[in-house]
Amino acid sequence: MINKSIKKIILIHLFLFFGLLIKLSNEKKLSSDEKCKIVYDKKTSRYILNGKCENGVYYVNNLNGKKTSELNYDICAKKGSITRYIVISGKISSSSCINPSENEILREYTSIITARSGSGESSEVYKLFNEKTHLTEVTSTSPGYLFYCNSDNSDCSLVKNIGYYINDRNNIYSCSAYDSEVKCIKSEAESSCNTNTIGKIIFEENKNRRDDQEKFSICLNYEDSKDYKVPLTQEAGNYVVFYKEDNILGLSSNEYGIVEVKQNSVEFNNYESSMKYTYANKQSNYKVLNKGDNCPTDLNNNLLEYKCNKGICTQT
Repeated sequence: MINKSIKKIILIHLFLFFGLLIKLSNEKKLSSDEKCKIVYDKKTSRYILNGKCENGVYYVNNLNGKKTSELNYDICAKKGSITRYIVISGKISSSSCINPSENEILREYTSIITARSGSGESSEVYKLFNEKTHLTEVTSTSPGYLFYCNSDNSDCSLVKNIGYYINDRNNIYSCSAYDSEVKCIKSEAESSCNTNTIGKIIFEENKNRRDDQEKFSICLNYEDSKDYKVPLTQEAGNYVVFYKEDNILGLSSNEYGIVEVKQNSVEFNNYESSMKYTYANKQSNYKVLNKGDNCPTDLNNNLLEYKCNKGICTQT
């Protein structure tokens, strides 16, 4: 009788033991299945991000299943070949890269119906966010990350260069170097170009103009009661900007900066040139001379020579 009871107890324990092993095995398999990984999706014939992933931004090459970089996503050698995944609290959103030539065409088109006209027709504008996941827009005066986004923020590209970026007169952003990265704050335009506004964006009312397209300019210098400024247009080009304290380029006294003036931005041009010296035409508001440009009529007073290193210059 005792032996039967012992056998029964042993059988019960064995049953419980094997049941526990099966449960642990299933949990391990489940955990392995839910782990964040890149898997091949037979339906789309592409690799995708799958499982429970930590919060963050992931870049996946759809063709070979390898993780890649933000730079490769921006360059996008082949349209749709790289997908950006944004994971927040278990929710995954994604967007595919756009071929640069097509992206340039898109931006060229949206600049024509620019948001600076105040019409609200532009599909892409600059927006300031707290984090690089571009989910929460900045509501304070703290520096944030500036993106060029469509209306629902599903397709955004990070602004990585120092400079000014403009939607309209009420939405101007100045971006500077903060440690090892570029961050931006919302700023305001000045009303005129003078000694106190060198290096700043100028907005001037003109009732004869129908929109804001040519109302914005960059104040490059103020000298001998003359202001040197350049309107923000598509054809503007590269110019020399003079030093002013608290400038966004990080210039020191007696230093100059090269900026690229566009239709809705003024960007620090920190290119590495094979040329040791850069020349500017004072008669053309300190425009940087390129091969084929006309020289100033008065070479002694208007042809200026600068020694530059990555966009920061000293006059020779």
